[in-house]
Order: sequence, then structure tokens, then C-alpha cells
Amino acid sequence: MARTDLRSIEARLNRRLLAAAVLLQAEHKRDLSKTYPPASVPGQFPAARTLNLRDSVTVVPIPGGYRVGYLVFQSTADSEVGRHMRPCSGQCPKSKFQSTADSEVGRHANSPAAR
Repeated sequence: MARTDLRSIEARLNRRLLAAAVLLQAEHKRDLSKTYPPASVPGQFPAARTLNLRDSVTVVPIPGGYRVGYLVFQSTADSEVGRHMRPCSGQCPKSKFQSTADSEVGRHANSPAAR
């Protein structure tokens, strides 16, 4: 009986974590929906021209929670530039958007997934 209670608590917690991640995704998409013109000023969210950035906000399950972040788009121009660049040695830095926008919902320092 205790095992069933634990499973129902874990299922309820998982549903709540997903709801929190979806809420974060929806709020961030709303922040990215300001249309262009006028252009955004420094410190504001970017004004949308194509809405690709807004549409790329995703929720992805990870061990112990969910990650809210961006899909990575690669255009043909990016791949042409990439062919002529030297590969990075050691650890490559994350892109600006990934490092500032990815958010993990539900991961705690004491959870097994964070170790």
C-alpha cells in the first residue's frame, strides 16, 4: 500500500512539474511576442520580425524534471561559415541563447538527477 501511495505522489509531482514548465514556456513566448516595428531597446526582449525565436521555445523532459529552452536552427549560411572555422579545442562554449535561456524545472541539488 505504501508503494502505491509513493507512486501516486510521484505522478502528481510530475504533473505539477510539467504544468510549471508549460507555464514558464507560455510566459516566455508571451515576452517574445512584441512585434516589430518599433525595434527593441537594449535590456528588452527582442522585437519579433519572423517569430521564429518565440516559436522555438520548447519543454523537454530530462531526468528529474523538465528543461525549458530553445530549439537550435541552422541555416545554410551558418553551415557555410562553420566549414571555414577551426574546431574548438577542449570545451566549446554554449551559444548565447542556450546559456541564458535554458531553465531546468524540478531539478534539485539533492536529487539523483543533479549528481
